Amino acid sequence: MFQITIGNKIYYTSSAPNYVKKKHSTGAWIKATKENAEGVAVDSEVYSLPNKPQIDNRPVAIIKEIDGGTVIFEMSKQTSENALKVVDIQEALCDLSVQLEALQNG
Repeated sequence: MFQITIGNKIYYTSSAPNYVKKKHSTGAWIKATKENAEGVAVDSEVYSLPNKPQIDNRPVAIIKEIDGGTVIFEMSKQTSENALKVVDIQEALCDLSVQLEALQNG
């Protein structure tokens, strides 16, 4: 897995970066290898790469290989923690509902 950071913000996680280069005859961005890439495409936007000429003042995208298993584990852990918080909130709302009904019925 790869993590793409733009301007100190983790912007995207992908199984593979979308390296691109400009086809100079048409001006279109086309798929490229890492070695001949001029930039990287993220959500249909092209970003500059470090150690390459900057593309039209576009921000630089830092691409870092990461352990996909760790990412999935951390996301799963966070999802479980959030689910427990939802259960706690639902229980608190039920308690409030019972208390409100008791107050209304005197």
